[in-house]
Amino acid sequence: MITHLIRLNLRLNRTMIIWWSLGLWAFLALTPPAYLRYYPTLADREGLVDGMRDNMGTRAMYGIFPKPGTIGQFTTWETGAWMMVLAAAMAVLLITAMHRGAEAKGEAELIQSAGLPRSKIILAALVASHLVALMVGVVSILILIALHYLSTDEISLEGAVTYGLMTTVIMSAFIGLTSILQALWGNPINLARLGLLAVAVSFLVRMFADAYDAVSATVFNWISPLGWRAQIMPFTDDDWSALAIAAGIAVALTLIALALDTRRSFNSSLIPQRASRERAPRRIRGLLSLNLLTHRGAVVAWSVTTGVIILSMLPLVDSLIPLIEQNDSTLNVLQQLMPAEDLQSEFIVYIFQMVAVMVSVAVVQPLVTYVGQERIRLVDAMRAVGTPRWAPLWGAVATALLTGVACTVLGILGGFIALRLQDGEVVDGHALVLASGGSMFLQTIIFTGIVTALAGWFPRAIHLAWLPVVTAGVVSILGPLFELTPEQIDLSPLSHTATPSGDNLGTLAIFAGLGALGIILGLIGAQRREIR
Repeated sequence: MITHLIRLNLRLNRTMIIWWSLGLWAFLALTPPAYLRYYPTLADREGLVDGMRDNMGTRAMYGIFPKPGTIGQFTTWETGAWMMVLAAAMAVLLITAMHRGAEAKGEAELIQSAGLPRSKIILAALVASHLVALMVGVVSILILIALHYLSTDEISLEGAVTYGLMTTVIMSAFIGLTSILQALWGNPINLARLGLLAVAVSFLVRMFADAYDAVSATVFNWISPLGWRAQIMPFTDDDWSALAIAAGIAVALTLIALALDTRRSFNSSLIPQRASRERAPRRIRGLLSLNLLTHRGAVVAWSVTTGVIILSMLPLVDSLIPLIEQNDSTLNVLQQLMPAEDLQSEFIVYIFQMVAVMVSVAVVQPLVTYVGQERIRLVDAMRAVGTPRWAPLWGAVATALLTGVACTVLGILGGFIALRLQDGEVVDGHALVLASGGSMFLQTIIFTGIVTALAGWFPRAIHLAWLPVVTAGVVSILGPLFELTPEQIDLSPLSHTATPSGDNLGTLAIFAGLGALGIILGLIGAQRREIR
């Protein structure tokens, strides 16, 4: 029976598994050849490697760069930094959907009614999630082995194996850690948020460990699963003992999660929720008010995260500029991306563009959730009280737009505080932060329009809404590295940031107008389409 339940978990979440996995594998397959094109020999990378090893900014962002700077080491250092964060997020969302998310939606209750003990249900979810983590790691190994033979022998076979297994182990650790947090404090509202918070804290711990002190790096990088990359060191040390220790920790976390989950009541947590004081009944004035109430935790989490990231990254600009100026290839990549005239301003714009990818994900999420509400017939209940057919979708759209506004406001505030923390003074710094923050909001409107059109007309294809966000992010941030032409890079809305003088504002207005058109078309579709 447990085998059938594992297969059911994999089948129900196959769309998420396929798209997330393809994205991770494509990212891994494309970046090493791009590094090789920009830095073809070790001599080309020597100065860059020395600068990045001693630079606090790059160490905080990606970790300590290993010598001598092979393509494999580049892959672990930069591609690995991003890929491990994305893989961790995938693991969190996957175990949440397979276990506690299924409880919250009532699916697990139906399965349990067939006589299966709850210990079997959590075991099936954990096994299915770990199988996906193993699949991601094994295919990553095969991709790197193919690159060894097709691209460069600087990607070693042993490094390919340790990199793939490291990916599996880190995903497994977050599967166990998320399950523990959900067993202790989880409720139907905060399930995914607990796991993503663990990813964020893990990143900050890794960031502190790598940026400041070699001794603390050894200790704190063991505390953070994202820091295990620095201990295993694929393509450098290929430390199998560190990999074994990390795998042991991941197994221990999974066993603890299994033990804790079997001791809690259905759809509840082990630690009782604090009883709230008696308060006046909530006044829900309409669908917008209802959506804000149900999504407020996510809005707060996304906007605070936006502000903290910008606040953390902008003060590093002064330490990164000398390194960038010393390397012509890196300087060329950055200058192709940015409209600003001086390097300091360019890097500030670049940070806002990277954060804009995350904000785009934040604004798409409420509309993906809306389609889930259609599937469980919640939207039918909303329509049954006499609201217009398009109104529930409009409530989700308004929530998405307000999420973008909240992220923009907190991002600008974080930027203002960061400017005061910098040693140097940025020319027109406050105006630049305002322009970059406002651009970030305008950039997200086009994605809101795309996902609204899908939700209105083709809800079964709603997972395709993530594709434009991912594509635009890759084109904007890594376009020059992949040798895309300026015209191709300009097709991404994230490549256009307004300047204090008003440059690029017209292009952003066009993208925002297309987004508004998509919203209107989606609402028309919701009005005309029957929910099936």
